[in-house]
Amino acid sequence: MMLKSPEDEKPIKYSYTFQKKHIYKKVVELDSNAKAAISMVRKKSEKYDKCIEYIFKTSFFRQEGVKDPLVFDPLKWIFNLELNGAGINSKDELKLLWNRHKDKYRNKDNMMAFMALENLYFNSLFGMEYMYFSNSPYLSFFINVFNKEIQPDTVIKGLDFLLLPMSIPVNTTYKCAKIDQTHIYLDGWLSLDEKKLEKLITQKQFKEYAKSYHYSKDFRIDSEIKICFDIGSSSLSSAIFKLDINGESNKLKENTYYKIDRNDSIAHNTVTRFKIIDPY
Repeated sequence: MMLKSPEDEKPIKYSYTFQKKHIYKKVVELDSNAKAAISMVRKKSEKYDKCIEYIFKTSFFRQEGVKDPLVFDPLKWIFNLELNGAGINSKDELKLLWNRHKDKYRNKDNMMAFMALENLYFNSLFGMEYMYFSNSPYLSFFINVFNKEIQPDTVIKGLDFLLLPMSIPVNTTYKCAKIDQTHIYLDGWLSLDEKKLEKLITQKQFKEYAKSYHYSKDFRIDSEIKICFDIGSSSLSSAIFKLDINGESNKLKENTYYKIDRNDSIAHNTVTRFKIIDPY
């Protein structure tokens, strides 16, 4: 089975839920619970060879406990199929949104937090991309299944990225579980990129904020990803993502779960469902 390169005639609509909780040394450093409705349009890039342009627009976004969350919209991405990497291609436009949000809400109590986020989003290489792959469901849209023969047990390399806020490098891998007349089903997982971590901890800039677990690596990554692609449109039909990270010696706990569903006549829900149990 081979999926054609995507070219969307009209936006494909999705809804998603996202949950994440990160605890380090008994301190909750991140607790996020969001729901959203987005649309996606893809086309072959006219500027970059072997690349696909993705444009995401958000029609609804709600984040628990946040009255006026910042939503970067629209999000324009370039997915390089040859290099197997994805980058945001609209940061100049997004910086204007960021400045308006910052000017509206910045004060002496949150100034340092705004500075750290601005540095991550706009001054760090792939900082904004890593934030989206770690703290939203966008990772599942960038899987290179196009123009290649896929059969049951075919292994597909996913994106490599820095998992935030832990700042650990991870690899994403998928394996074809099943193919029927209308859909391709993938199972996936995350794994620690130990070689890249070894390089990171030798860098002076990284050492300034490295934690004990970066050196000891005494944490466990358990993950499970379920992906369903619609063959006719070469598009994501549904996705379920579950990630649990635990480190006993440093009281490190991170739990991430999200679910994406396509909202149109050919929407298809993956059969597998996860029962969410709050481990905290």
